Amino acid sequence: MASITDSTELSEFQLIRTSHPTSQETFRRLATPKEVIKTNKSTSRVACTTCVTVLNKVLTCQRCKSVWYCSRQCQKKDWPRHKPTCTPVERSSGILKLVDNVMANDLLYSMIALCSVIDLDLPNDKRRVGFDIPFMAHVDVSMEPSDVFDFVRLFLTEDPVDPKLEGMIQINRFLSYIPGHSGPPLPPERMEMWKQARAQITADGFPDRLVGFVEFVYNITDDHSLLTTFRISPDILNTSLKEPFFFMSGNTGERVEKPVNVETCMELMNAHIRADKQNQLQLRAEMTEADIVVIKGAADERNNKDAFRLLREKVAREGLYANLPKPYY
Repeated sequence: MASITDSTELSEFQLIRTSHPTSQETFRRLATPKEVIKTNKSTSRVACTTCVTVLNKVLTCQRCKSVWYCSRQCQKKDWPRHKPTCTPVERSSGILKLVDNVMANDLLYSMIALCSVIDLDLPNDKRRVGFDIPFMAHVDVSMEPSDVFDFVRLFLTEDPVDPKLEGMIQINRFLSYIPGHSGPPLPPERMEMWKQARAQITADGFPDRLVGFVEFVYNITDDHSLLTTFRISPDILNTSLKEPFFFMSGNTGERVEKPVNVETCMELMNAHIRADKQNQLQLRAEMTEADIVVIKGAADERNNKDAFRLLREKVAREGLYANLPKPYY
């Protein structure tokens, strides 16, 4: 049975907040413990933007916080390329800390891996993707208010919101490709980085894991991507794609089945992040003015930049927003 916890009127329509009684129990059962996230983060590494050296300590561009280097020399060398797209950000650590926490989260990592398996049709692959050639997974992320009422206020009305608005990371799009085949080839230094990662995981005793890359693009600084190597285990590769995912409706309490596809995976990840009321996953941070501008502008279809368009597509796709007035998107 659904539980109604709050309601409010916005313009000519009314919002009612509902949640399934077992939603928090389900979250706790699936959520990656904080100590596991901390351990996973301690073993993760990124590479220098300039020379692709794998870093133990990150030197980040203090202006945009979207690229990182192994030394001041590499940062200086990269500046002519980086300068035209270097945009100041309001969030003290940029998006890097939140992306780190996504990658350190066992459930979210596995779901991104499953998206790759589905999108690249890896169970039927004959090219030995991840073994002889790399793959690239691409994830577009944004920040939304953790309270959906605040999202609707920004998206559909001019009503004021709390200036210290709590936000959470959300996934707006996933796509993937094979560099040099179904997408642009990797630069030589990236290809060398992949070869080293492939050799290292084999030496570590995991020759059956696929190795590729995953890049995250934050919609506020979409000229930059955060890239790291990415592994897919045989367990993920062998996941049954015929058994549907299911959601429990907060309105009716009924089980709602959805097919195992990339869109459903993204919706499950976003719902899991939203269900984290205590920030156990460490994926919440204060919204910036730039985040708010994107949400306010996304309802206007004349705004065709990716940041606006991808958010509109997310709203149209996910069940949480199903009853919002359609004319707005």
